Amino acid sequence: MIPRGRILVVDDTPALAELCAEQLQWAGYAVETVSRAREALSTLEAGEFDAVMSDIQMPDMSGIELLQQVRERYPCIPVVLMTGAATVETAAQAVKLGALQYLEKPVPETDLLAAADRAVRMRRVLVAKRDFLNNHVRASDRPTWDRTGLEERFDRALASLSLVYQPIMDAHDGRIYGREALVRTVGDAFARPEALFEGAGQLGRVADVGRAVRAATADWLVKNGPATVFVNLHPEELDDPALYDPGQPLSSHASTVILEITERADLGEVPDAQRRARSLRGLGYRIAVDNLGAGHTGLDSITTLEPHIVKLDGSLMERCDQEQVKRKLIGAATSFCHDSGILVVAEGIETEGERAVGVAEGCDLLQGFLLGRPAAQV
Repeated sequence: MIPRGRILVVDDTPALAELCAEQLQWAGYAVETVSRAREALSTLEAGEFDAVMSDIQMPDMSGIELLQQVRERYPCIPVVLMTGAATVETAAQAVKLGALQYLEKPVPETDLLAAADRAVRMRRVLVAKRDFLNNHVRASDRPTWDRTGLEERFDRALASLSLVYQPIMDAHDGRIYGREALVRTVGDAFARPEALFEGAGQLGRVADVGRAVRAATADWLVKNGPATVFVNLHPEELDDPALYDPGQPLSSHASTVILEITERADLGEVPDAQRRARSLRGLGYRIAVDNLGAGHTGLDSITTLEPHIVKLDGSLMERCDQEQVKRKLIGAATSFCHDSGILVVAEGIETEGERAVGVAEGCDLLQGFLLGRPAAQV
């Protein structure tokens, strides 16, 4: 029988490692156990794994350090961290460094298996994304007609670009605070927004997508009157002179527009990002840090961008009513933001339990399918 996935379990307590391995094996996973983080790195180098599930407190190298090493060497392998001494500090580190999940020991079998399933599914997504990028990188070395074909498909997708709008609600009175503009295109090649931005990155045309999105948003605002709109901004767009042009269509609506700096690229690679963010605020835009707790986005983004709003990543909100560590982290992040005068949006709200935690932990705004799905007409 083909295993559901290969998982590497890292724990210096043999009994716990064996119990974890036994539960995973019963569920159909192939499992290998090691007792040291450095041994885990050697094992990963020698074979293919779909996920790593590691203790945090280990003698030679901590699980946090292991997480950092795995993310640098094997970015497509998700890491789940487990600990018997959970703290907000280690949880924050884990989220910032890209841990898929942070579990408190003793981990219930249902939670362990759910984390394993999520990790293996995430591995497939990350591998597919890597292959997509690799294919397009190789496309640049193929004959000119092949590159031209990619350009033509991208141009068709860009020409079909439209926006849908998802409501963002006030957590206290349930009124609509604003809406997030989300990209949609026609055609198979770039049907997903992620694929459109990945293709734009490979073709050096991120600015083209950004300009199209901003123009479409401005057109919507003209037709629908004054409204607060969140517009996603790829970090590479911070280098686009058109973004700072007061004569551009969206600039005249700047006072009602919140620019979300997304996690699709490392903000550290943008020259003078802090000055650029200040220039945008000078035009009247407000700034939001998107997906706090995922990808590259972390506290350094808050320091650099000095945002008006922070959006907590949906992975942090998922099952937060059932995972105490997530709830503590949400509360700590919200408290930090409020101390800095920053509003907090809880993204990805899909259940009443998740909404209740967002409200109880002080989030100002809520967004998710429970509250409203994206729609072309609002």
